[in-house]
Amino acid sequence: MTSNYPYHTKIITNSQDKSYLTPEFQYVVSSLILKLKNSQLRDFLFEKILGDNKQNIKSDITNLEIFEKSRPPRLGAFYTSDNLVNKIISQIEIKPNFKYLDPAVGTGNFILILVKQLLTKFSFDSVDEILNSIYGFDIDWEALEICKIRFLLELEQFFKIDISTYQNLNFYQTDFTVKAAQGFDFINNFNIIYKDSNQVINIKKELKFDYIFGNPPFITFYGRRSKKLPESHRQYYLSNYEFIPDAVKNGKLNLYMFFIEHGLNLLKTGGNLIYLLDNSIYETNII
Repeated sequence: MTSNYPYHTKIITNSQDKSYLTPEFQYVVSSLILKLKNSQLRDFLFEKILGDNKQNIKSDITNLEIFEKSRPPRLGAFYTSDNLVNKIISQIEIKPNFKYLDPAVGTGNFILILVKQLLTKFSFDSVDEILNSIYGFDIDWEALEICKIRFLLELEQFFKIDISTYQNLNFYQTDFTVKAAQGFDFINNFNIIYKDSNQVINIKKELKFDYIFGNPPFITFYGRRSKKLPESHRQYYLSNYEFIPDAVKNGKLNLYMFFIEHGLNLLKTGGNLIYLLDNSIYETNII
């Protein structure tokens, strides 16, 4: 499937032809699935994620960094070192009743450190308590599925997990910069490339978080080495984000700006926003 999406020209969904799956993804995800103890869950995930490709899997590529570095530059995603991940997580207060969101979760590097700390510091009566605390969004379906399985592997060390555990994970393929539909032509402008379930729309509209954190994509629209932004998307951003002055119609925009504003809007009172940002934001004249 192709679209005019400014930074994601091919979107893979659960019903998509699995021939779109990259070799790096197939190798890495298969090696992760095989580590799960529950055989029914393994079979379910092989069929759901890989389809017919499961017959041709070679498990000789298991290094997640290979997949991370194979992700296309158009996604604006870059491999985050363990050192930087740990620095971000060290700024987060870990509490079992808090709600956490990584809006550009990728393969889960930040989320995995967070859940490890939660599971080692606190006791939980059920796996649902953890599932209700941790949320992740990403536009990259492949990265998101890897994140889910890595998350399951962490949970499996403390809980008995099964297919329903996977189905109840709060990780969703969605564009964080598109807010919950209200008062704009949502269907005509975005439905082709962006199909949020009612559940995702309600999360964006109603749920508030104690911490929103991560490494948002860094992509500039217009200007040198920028990505062309379709006019319908630009008009949506101009109409739905407050940081853009009314007088500015042709200025440069960067995705991290939208992640900051929308992240602040989704925080609880007293909540915290912690992002890893490129230091060029202090040097570049944007807007």
